[in-house]
Amino acid sequence: MNQKKKENVKEEQEENSKPLLPSNANILSTLPESYTPGQAMFLLQKKGGTYGSMISRKDFLSLCNASRHGYQRDSRVIYNALIDFRRCWNFRITQSRVAWKALDAMTKGFLPTHRERKGMDFIKAGLFAAKAFVDKRTGLYHATESKDVQMLLDLIVSGLEKEAEENGMKYRTTTSSLLAEEENEEESAAKTIQTAVKRRQDPSKMAAQYLVSPNREVPKRFRKKRIRYCLRRIFGGIPQSKEARDKLVELPDDITQTVREVFLSLVIRSSHPEHKMHRRMRHKYEKDLLVRDGPDSDMVNTFVSICCAVGGFDEAREIATLWGKSQNPTTGIDYAEESLELLKFIDEMEAAEKSAIAEEQDDAQVEESEEEQGTKDEDVVEESSDKDPK
Repeated sequence: MNQKKKENVKEEQEENSKPLLPSNANILSTLPESYTPGQAMFLLQKKGGTYGSMISRKDFLSLCNASRHGYQRDSRVIYNALIDFRRCWNFRITQSRVAWKALDAMTKGFLPTHRERKGMDFIKAGLFAAKAFVDKRTGLYHATESKDVQMLLDLIVSGLEKEAEENGMKYRTTTSSLLAEEENEEESAAKTIQTAVKRRQDPSKMAAQYLVSPNREVPKRFRKKRIRYCLRRIFGGIPQSKEARDKLVELPDDITQTVREVFLSLVIRSSHPEHKMHRRMRHKYEKDLLVRDGPDSDMVNTFVSICCAVGGFDEAREIATLWGKSQNPTTGIDYAEESLELLKFIDEMEAAEKSAIAEEQDDAQVEESEEEQGTKDEDVVEESSDKDPK
């Protein structure tokens, strides 16, 4: 009896250990030929990958290949699949080409083919893929090369240029904040409180500053403690505050924030943050990391030009100053001269923006005065006609 039980147990174990499909097959082949990424993700979540409890690279590439032009929900499905497979199925991107395939599939959903593509389509496609790169839960941060990130930035630049040709610089800021008068003491105090809260909610900037140009006046143990806390907030999965999650921003602010986060992520990745981490987080980070390259001069120029085109001059100055403090990891040469040139370019762009806003305001005042003068002349003519008897 005992031998029969053992034999039955062995047979069950052998049956369970067999793959669901042959080695040359794919579990997604059970779906119709024109399946969508949503159907593929549902099947993979329900039954696992081709080999049972593991989702392979082949399964994920098949899901990305199912993405369609002009269907934004396909892009969102791939974004959520990266997060879900990494969290529940221990899926890891082990090749840079897989990361680019995921980014390309996500941008495809925002670029329609049934109509002419507008500038807004390119902007949204680049922003969505850039947000997926910045989000550490997707794993794209660890495997995406800088040249692939440059392609996303080129999408945003082409969208801005096309939108400028169509609508006459629609996304160039025309707010009156550049020509605002001096603030009161209460407003300035409230602004300082907001900046302090923003610093606490912005660990990427603090981590980049600590890695690139640490403050030597602060004791070493405090510097080490602060950088570890910032890196734990970035890579340790600490959730954001509810205000940061529910914050709704307009499109120009969204562009500047996303571009800034991409730049800071590249700076952090190229500055060896694992040397400042605890042992367990360091092993996990080094295990996932495939690419370590950071931004180059051309990419920084693209960052600054995008921010200036949308009116984010403060973010552009922040990028230029931090770039001037960093060094080339191979040659050790700093970028101070390039940073000064970028700062001059930003000042020129801001001066041109102020002059354009001033001209628009002057033209608006002239038009208002002409309209008022025209209404007064009409009133005088009506009064004279009433007085003269017929």
